[in-house]
Amino acid sequence: MTYFDEVPSTQDIAIAEAMAGAPGRLLVLAGSQSAGRGRDGRLWRSPAGNLYASLLLRPMPEAPLGACWSALAGVALFDAVAPHATGRLVLKAPNDLLLDGSKLAGLLVDTAMAAAGFLDWVVIGAGVNLATAPDLPDRPTASLGAAIGARPLALAFAAALDAWLAAGWDAVWAAYNARLA
Repeated sequence: MTYFDEVPSTQDIAIAEAMAGAPGRLLVLAGSQSAGRGRDGRLWRSPAGNLYASLLLRPMPEAPLGACWSALAGVALFDAVAPHATGRLVLKAPNDLLLDGSKLAGLLVDTAMAAAGFLDWVVIGAGVNLATAPDLPDRPTASLGAAIGARPLALAFAAALDAWLAAGWDAVWAAYNARLA
């Protein structure tokens, strides 16, 4: 795990490391982000006390392309957060984790293809409201109330990703569909 007090974006650091040839399993964690982003380049408010993490994976050449990586990220984050949530937790396609109908977390998946036509790398980013829930103009937000710290949650998320990868894609899709709102 690589930890920073503050960075512009953990996702951008992990992507730069991937492009520089870093091996997989690199976990980048930050106390806060000054330029965090979500899907479609949306600003992700990143005050101190919440989880901001990105994990670089180097998939096997036969790894599938497409939305399966978002499904994998969703079920892994769900499993990491569930023991600490005191309400109804569901996934909202394509990249949100909701607690009692309010946005608790967001996921971001970036990928790059190798010249041989398979995935070279996958970077899965997660932002989880642990201590505070930023005000968003278009939706209610929630926090876990600091029920778990960022480092233990990041490690639980990485472990859940490993477990779901080992379980296989059919199991990932079944779990994803069962957890959808």
